[in-house]
Amino acid sequence: MYAYAHYYRQMFEKRFLIETEHFYVNEAQNFLEGNSVAEYMKMVERRLYEEKDRCDKYLDHSSLHPLTKKCEEVLIFHQLERFQNEFCSFLEEHREEDLGRMYMLCERVEGGLDELRGALEKHIRTQGLTALEKVKEQANTDPKCFVLTLLEVHTRYSKLVSDSFQNESGFVQSLDKAATHFINKTHLLLRNCITQAESSKCADMLARYCDSILRKGAKNSEDSEMEEQLNSVMTIFKYIEDKDIFQRFYTKKFAIRLVGSLSASDEAEQSMIGKLKQMCGFEYTNKMQRMFTDTGLSRETSELFRDTCANTGKNLGCDVNVMVLGANSWPSLGSTVPINLPFKLSTCVTEFTAFYSGRHQGRKLTWIFSHSKGEIVTHGFGKRYSFVAMTPQMAILLLFNVPTEMDGTSILEASQMKKEHLIPQLASLVKAEILSVDGYIATLDDKTKFTLNTKYNNKKLKVDITKFLARSEAKQEQTDVQKDVEENRSMVIQAAIVRIMKTRKQMAHSLLISEVINHLNARFKPKIPIVKKCIDILIEKEYLARVEGERDTYEYLA
Repeated sequence: MYAYAHYYRQMFEKRFLIETEHFYVNEAQNFLEGNSVAEYMKMVERRLYEEKDRCDKYLDHSSLHPLTKKCEEVLIFHQLERFQNEFCSFLEEHREEDLGRMYMLCERVEGGLDELRGALEKHIRTQGLTALEKVKEQANTDPKCFVLTLLEVHTRYSKLVSDSFQNESGFVQSLDKAATHFINKTHLLLRNCITQAESSKCADMLARYCDSILRKGAKNSEDSEMEEQLNSVMTIFKYIEDKDIFQRFYTKKFAIRLVGSLSASDEAEQSMIGKLKQMCGFEYTNKMQRMFTDTGLSRETSELFRDTCANTGKNLGCDVNVMVLGANSWPSLGSTVPINLPFKLSTCVTEFTAFYSGRHQGRKLTWIFSHSKGEIVTHGFGKRYSFVAMTPQMAILLLFNVPTEMDGTSILEASQMKKEHLIPQLASLVKAEILSVDGYIATLDDKTKFTLNTKYNNKKLKVDITKFLARSEAKQEQTDVQKDVEENRSMVIQAAIVRIMKTRKQMAHSLLISEVINHLNARFKPKIPIVKKCIDILIEKEYLARVEGERDTYEYLA
């Protein structure tokens, strides 16, 4: 048997493979002179099948492997450059079948897919930025347009990677790298976006898109549709490098939805928190979950307060709901605005403060009137309207119960609000056409006259006038979030350095920088100069010290 195998390989197989190579070298050259690469690939598929079939019928089974390798070498490996040159054309022309065939052939030879993976990544990068370029005017201000444009590109190429490239890990990685690039480089196109800090462009837009989905009034007919949209959000979120910035923007908007009872569904809110927790961990969503818990406890507290008032015969003159927010869990909702509350509201505040203090010894309540709102019924217009207004807006409107005209100085004195807080409130009432102004609102002196518009008319009998404050608050939110993120990042980086050094005891500068970046990459991409600055801060605080005689090495000080 051994003699037969040796004779077969030496006297037949060796010569057979040489002749096979010569035959296919000539056939490949002749075929490509008169046919396209797409047709050539079909021919290669046929030849590989035919050779296997002939081998099964006429040759020893041991010849199949060397014969297949020889055919692959001549017909595929030697033509890789041609394949690579056509690959981008196939991508541009959406020729999924040809791309799938090219993948199936190239994956048979060593290194056959390397150039294709790189070309796919480059192509997707370009397509992502090009797609956004086409809609940048709308995408600057429309979060839905922005997110859906990015999502369409990702979905298209995710399907291509699945259908044509069989989700091969290298092609999946190419898609991920490309998506990370064009999603985080949107600032190159959206230079006039509301958010000025380039790293927060996409995070801000995505958080605003989430808000539009989860807020009451969103055009989601079914829970399944909302869930599908939230899943699409997570597809984009996965690629955001600065997830801490998204966290701040999202939490701010989440807080406003909870405080204003604006959530479309508690189940949807919990679902989104769950998705973020699954991707980023417990710590990322811990405060969000506590905020959600606070709202439930607040409903119970408000109900108990109303029952207590009813049982003790106290008539507050209005229905009141109070939200008690834990200071350590909730984002800043703005500074406390000093204001002279109307009598009924002042009574409610006094009574609830006494009720709460009696139940919770040592706790201090700080009232945030700028985020408190209610309904105020009017009788001074042609129709009976109900205005949904923020507390400062209500306080101003109630000043016009007796006089129909007041000057800026009088309103300042009567409301006891600071000028910088009062101006946007008055501006919102002028925009709502409830008040008219003679003079400049910005000056707000005795020459600025405000008059109640007794001819006010609106098709709706219940009018939300809080929306006229939204734009100025949105601009302030951008500034607050960016400042908060910068301060928090410094502390997070310092904590990471301490944890690493506590374990390692001693580390070279370059290794420490690298490990800190790797450690924090899941939350944000720390910049090297900031990491260096944090190291210097920790040296000053005596957490670290430079090793004597080795200036580029640090040691941990217990």
